[in-house]
Amino acid sequence: MADDGALSPHETPGHGVGFDEAAARRHPVPEPPEHDHWALLRNTDGSVQRP
Repeated sequence: MADDGALSPHETPGHGVGFDEAAARRHPVPEPPEHDHWALLRNTDGSVQRP
């Protein structure tokens, strides 16, 4: 929120960015190709796993 050229914090938590979960579900992350070994180091939720 701008106040005379300066930004002031909002009263509500968050970064002020909305996320459309229905739109995200329509575009799932594809499975990595078999030859992409770096992508295989991540789980489907994006967390890193040990090889």
